[in-house]
Parts: sequence; C-alpha cells; structure tokens
Amino acid sequence: MRKAISMSESGINAPDFVNVLQVVGYKNSGKTTWVSFLVNWLSQKGKKVATIKHDAHGFSLDQPNTDTWSHQQAGAALTLIQSPNGMGIISNHKQEHPLQQLIHYISIIDQYDMIIVEGYKLESYPKMLLIRNPADFKLLSLLEAIEVVLFWNEEDLKYYNERDNEDKKEQNGLRDEEIGSFFPTCPAFLIEDEEGIMSWMESYLSKEGKHG
Repeated sequence: MRKAISMSESGINAPDFVNVLQVVGYKNSGKTTWVSFLVNWLSQKGKKVATIKHDAHGFSLDQPNTDTWSHQQAGAALTLIQSPNGMGIISNHKQEHPLQQLIHYISIIDQYDMIIVEGYKLESYPKMLLIRNPADFKLLSLLEAIEVVLFWNEEDLKYYNERDNEDKKEQNGLRDEEIGSFFPTCPAFLIEDEEGIMSWMESYLSKEGKHG
C-alpha cells in the first residue's frame, strides 16, 4: 500500500510570492466586467492568470446523476475530477476558506503570473476599487490597500481629485459624509478611460514581488 506523502515530498511548492489584485466594490459596480477585461488584457500579453470569485449567495457546480455527484451524495467531503480538457474541484465544506488559503491552493496547482480576486473586499491584498455612487465613497475609509480607484461618475472623480480644496467642501454633501476624514492618495480614473487604466496596470505589473 502506498503511504501518504507531504507536499514537500511530492516536489510541489507554492512560490515565495504571487501577484494578487482584488477587484472590489458594492453590488452592480462592474466587478465581473472588469475582472473579465483584465483577464483578457493580461492573457493577450501572454500572462497566465487565475481568478477567485466570492459568492455570498451559494452556488452549485455539479449536476445530478453524474459520477462526481454520486461521490458527493455518498459523503465525499471533496471530489476532484480531471480530464485532458481540464480539472474541477467540488467541495461540500460548509465554512468559507480564508482567501490566503485559497491563493495558496491555487499557487500549488500551478504557477500563475497573477491571481485576480473578485470580492473579499475586507481582505488586505492590493485592490482596484470601483465607485458607482456617492454613497460608495465610504469604502475609501473602510478598505485597506487600495491601489487604484475607478469612478463611474465624472463628478465623483472630480471631487476625489479636488477633495483638499476647502472651497469645494460645502458642495459635496453626501460624498463628504461618506468619505470621512480619510483621503487615499492612490491614482483614480473614469471607468471608461481604458487607456489610462491599462497604463496604470502596466506600472503595477512592473512592481514585481510587491504583492506577495
């Protein structure tokens, strides 16, 4: 009988660091659209990208009466299926794994140039924050490690860029209430400014090892 082996014995090791970028924002702020855009842009540059998606509502990847479904119905805590066309993991674990652990798992499976995470906004990895409404400004003071902010509204972007101007403060109402006294100094763009955002992304990617 073959004995169990450790990951170190198998020769599989996670890298010392991996580039991670979270795409965060409230519901309907465009997170999935931007994750897809970034994955496509990076893939066209020859980068190997993995993604992680947080779903607060629950989901199912398996289908009744398949072999993997039978495994799960029999009580398997986790089922891995692999074919020449891909691999899938189905787990009935009832508690969420920490994001750091998921990133570690992915890094063991293969080596990736970047892992893009949709959601998990309270985690501390570098973030692209999407702001659609003035009420979303509260995220600027609630979240850590914001690297860049994308605004849907030109007036919101203008406020963000002029937020230290005392003459403007009386005009800002809800934005001032939501943002509080914390003013990040990270770059900001209008969400349709793809050229500017991709230029920032090029710079971000050049900071190798920063995002481990």
